[in-house]
Amino acid sequence: MSTQLQQGIRFHEQGRYQEAEACYQEALQMNPSEAEAMYGLARVYQAKGDFSRALQHIGKALEYCPRSRSYLLTLAHLLFLTRCFADIPSVIGMISGSQSDYECCLVLGACHYEQGDFSAAKTFLGNSLQMKPDCEQSLLTLSNIAQREGRMEEAREKLLKVLSLNPQNPDGLNNFGALQLLEGLYEEAYRKFQLALKYEPGMLAAQKHLATVCQYLGKPEEAMEHMLRYLQANGQDHDAAAVYGQMLLSKGDWNLGWDFYRIRTSMRGGGRFLERDVRGPLRFDGKVLNILTDQGIGDELFFSRFVPYLKELGAREVHFVTRSKGAKLLERSGLYDSVSAQGARVADQNHYVADLPYILRYSVSNMTPESFRLQPLPEKLKEARELLGEGVLVGLSWRAGTGDQDPFAPFRALSKSIPLEDLAKGLKGFPVKWVSLQRNSYPGETESLKKQLDADVLDLSKANQDLELMLAVLSCLHLYAGVSNTNHHLMECLGKNAVILANNPPEFRQMATGEVSPWYPNFRIFRQGSQNWGKAAKSLRKYLEESLG
Repeated sequence: MSTQLQQGIRFHEQGRYQEAEACYQEALQMNPSEAEAMYGLARVYQAKGDFSRALQHIGKALEYCPRSRSYLLTLAHLLFLTRCFADIPSVIGMISGSQSDYECCLVLGACHYEQGDFSAAKTFLGNSLQMKPDCEQSLLTLSNIAQREGRMEEAREKLLKVLSLNPQNPDGLNNFGALQLLEGLYEEAYRKFQLALKYEPGMLAAQKHLATVCQYLGKPEEAMEHMLRYLQANGQDHDAAAVYGQMLLSKGDWNLGWDFYRIRTSMRGGGRFLERDVRGPLRFDGKVLNILTDQGIGDELFFSRFVPYLKELGAREVHFVTRSKGAKLLERSGLYDSVSAQGARVADQNHYVADLPYILRYSVSNMTPESFRLQPLPEKLKEARELLGEGVLVGLSWRAGTGDQDPFAPFRALSKSIPLEDLAKGLKGFPVKWVSLQRNSYPGETESLKKQLDADVLDLSKANQDLELMLAVLSCLHLYAGVSNTNHHLMECLGKNAVILANNPPEFRQMATGEVSPWYPNFRIFRQGSQNWGKAAKSLRKYLEESLG
């Protein structure tokens, strides 16, 4: 073995990859058939993330030593990293005694796991552990499988074993933190992610998880810091970029926030973003615009506040394209020249309604315009009064959005809920007439709320099927309180007071902190804490005492 090759190996072991690469290259200049130097270069390029050059050099090494276990395993690892899973079994099969080689079984198990074949993965990983009971990677992957299959206790046991073998295993710390985050143990998860980054500073998964848990802990600045670091290293994660946009908007950074917000999940299609780059002021002189629906009725109502700007900037016609239940309300708003499922037959431009602030951010001075106003139809108002009867009327809702309770979901803020017992703590004892406006309530929920409040609750959930009736019902209320939903947008259109019980993390319209949002000047916002709703319930009680006199 040449001196250059020996020096390259020493540098490699020290993580000094540039110097190792130079030594390996010198060794090859002296002996172009030095397979170990080719192998060393392959491992250097693998460590640096240059998988193409790594595959090139390990291929050359195998030309000289086609049966080398080390070379074949390195090739298998590279194929795994480049997701060429179909080629891995044949490479492993070239290794003599691969069936009794724990590392070969580990690679095959990981390959099957990535392909979603958990049964085969468990077989190979189990064989690996029989040969090497302290194989940390096999335990980690088996823990992942147990978690994916809903066997959380088994997942926890395997992670604990990994950390007992190696308390500094960054993957074990990160995965255990992720498990604790799922369980709502935010402080514990936070510490695990910090340790994972301590032992592997470049670990992107831990960086992203830290951003997530900081949101739940009410640390928006730190959450943004970690998410930005993550995106600087992995700018192709569109979900993370969209979440970062929400973070920016919740801090009032409209320009950059709307830029990231356009990456939101619902508008991503065909591998491209559907709105062109806008880097300066725009005019729409004489143009006919189609404004397309977005994530739901609430967004249709909310973002339509930006439509008057289009006419101010010269648009000749503005048409809204939707099939939603909100179409009649938007037609009555007077904002659009038409509201239909087709839009204008010939339009100069098409834009999604939620992209309007992005498009207009350099063209208008006020980026938080007030909502447009609506009044209930007389016949619906009469119907609402008959349904509601007399009394001080307070409307309630406790769940809205997608129903996705996964804390890692990119738009977790689209799923909102407060437990009935926590809601009742803020309401019980007031001499009012409670009105449930909960959409799609679960069986027994209204009865449970009655027991929690020790009071009757009028169930008008059917009004959700008729938004004109809901608008009329809301106009009759003294107050509306609940998690953010379409009814809050209708209350804003009515210019009435309401309370938003904001989940943690909040959606951008509720801002990151405070009891007031520029989007809802008539509303009060009470926020879920990092662990419970206790403080929000107390704030709600105090507000009701002041509001109800």
